[in-house]
Amino acid sequence: MEKNKDLIILIPAFNEEKNLKRVIDKFKLYGDTLIIDDASYDETPAIAKKNSKYYIRNIRNLGYDYSLRVGINYICKNLKKKKIYNNL
Repeated sequence: MEKNKDLIILIPAFNEEKNLKRVIDKFKLYGDTLIIDDASYDETPAIAKKNSKYYIRNIRNLGYDYSLRVGINYICKNLKKKKIYNNL
């Protein structure tokens, strides 16, 4: 499967330094990635900024559902993408 220019993969993350790069690399094959960092205190922010096309950081830990809403709102308001995929 080739990369879909209209697809953005929304990945909420909290303290995922051990897995995040592998997950991003896997999904980048299919579309652009947007990481919503839920105020991680490990190396998640640095990994996300370096490896993902889009990155947003919550000011404080607000939870999975809130992070999804932040990502979806960002995509709808700022990006011209036709498909959103969440890696549940």
